[in-house]
Amino acid sequence: DAPRWRSSLLDQRGPLVAARPTVATIVRGVGERRLVVGAAIVRGARVLAARRTTPPEAAGRWELPGGKVEPGEQPADALEREIAEELGCTIEVSAWLSGASVIDDHLELRVAVARIVDGDPEPHEHDRLTWVGVDGLDGPGGLDWMVADRPFLPELRHVLRAAETEQHNGVLRAVLFDEDDAAEVLRRLRADGYEEALDGDAWREFDAPEPIPSDPDAWQLFQDGRSVAGVDISPFISDLPGGRCTRSFVTDNASGSTSQAANIIEALEAGARLLLIDEDSSATNFMIRDRRMQELVANEHEPITPFVDRVRQLCEQHSVSSVIVIGGSGDYLDVADKVVGMRDYRALDLTAQAREVVARFKSGRRSEALNGFEAPLGRTLLRAGFDASRGRKEVVVKVRDHGCIVFGEHEIDLSAVDQLLHPAQLRAVAEAMLHVGACFADGNRSLAEVMDLLFDELAHEGLSVLARNGEGDLAAFRRHDFAAAVNRLRAPVIKLARQG
Repeated sequence: DAPRWRSSLLDQRGPLVAARPTVATIVRGVGERRLVVGAAIVRGARVLAARRTTPPEAAGRWELPGGKVEPGEQPADALEREIAEELGCTIEVSAWLSGASVIDDHLELRVAVARIVDGDPEPHEHDRLTWVGVDGLDGPGGLDWMVADRPFLPELRHVLRAAETEQHNGVLRAVLFDEDDAAEVLRRLRADGYEEALDGDAWREFDAPEPIPSDPDAWQLFQDGRSVAGVDISPFISDLPGGRCTRSFVTDNASGSTSQAANIIEALEAGARLLLIDEDSSATNFMIRDRRMQELVANEHEPITPFVDRVRQLCEQHSVSSVIVIGGSGDYLDVADKVVGMRDYRALDLTAQAREVVARFKSGRRSEALNGFEAPLGRTLLRAGFDASRGRKEVVVKVRDHGCIVFGEHEIDLSAVDQLLHPAQLRAVAEAMLHVGACFADGNRSLAEVMDLLFDELAHEGLSVLARNGEGDLAAFRRHDFAAAVNRLRAPVIKLARQG
């Protein structure tokens, strides 16, 4: 009979949870044989299989990955350690399959159902990994399993069928950004047979921070040490030491001012209509240069045109608004349309008082914007820049738990992009980069044009277009999140400057 599984309805990552047997239960009947543990890693309704390369008689056959239990080691701990070594990911054991399989006179195999909790599996000791469902588990056209693994296949088939039922009858959890997203998700769920929806306040159950709505075209700006590839930062920075070109600026580790300038130009490229800027996360010399500093350092010796002298031009020439949280410089009162002050956590309109202050106390500083805000050079995307290979592996894409994407030879740090809340979003962004490299980046289309094509396809087809080999665990992301990842890809060849 099929085992009785208790479904975990609030977490899609691990559809199966069952009582965990004690060590005594696991080793019963083993006698003098050493215990070997294998992992039936389940994702959705499929299990991960690994193809062996050694010994010669086993090469080409498939197994559930795992290894030997060391003396004094708990079987589950041993399995988690072995998977980390063999596949480079972290798993959590949720249940043990019944029975045991004798490998030889000295070894006996037990198998546990597990789920991935961090990272993506990569074959370190095997030559290939594959996710296989019930239909491809065995039989005609199925995998050629190692003899010791075969006794577990019937029960594993029940596990996968239970996972299929879970997909159809379980409870889904989604991260939604606005009402339009929620309406579309609800429509698709109802089309798939789901009838119930969580109340809008259900997020409070999970002790999550209260969501704050914002314009979808809003772009949060900050300064961070990052790579910059071919960005025209000349509206803000020029005449760098050594004659470095700022019309197509390239660096692996931008300073605070150059990274913030690049962030603004990249926001314009991506179609942003609102910039969100916090003084605390900005470079001071990029935001303002007061009258005394202007007197000390002449304009011709200063490469930075501060943001205070460009913010009105951004609004009037490019229809881009700015919301700036600032408390250290009154010079922004001269250029502000609206001034809001916080008193005892209450927002007050201080625009009239700010006008009086500006009239009474002249700042005396001179604008350093000697010309208009010209449209920056546009950039096209080259397919070669989206190469995710590493060594002999054609595709290496992983997500780390600190907001980092491993994309081939590159690591993309997105920890400062606050809107990316879940690893599933990072995974979707990484898969979108692969998809763009294969389908849209032809050396002629700009980043904005490529994103239009990508998000139009996602709107019509859903995230399934990004699921390689049918794999899921993807969540929605904004176009600005995708642009942030592309712009931090340390591959200068992905972009080519052209006249916009």
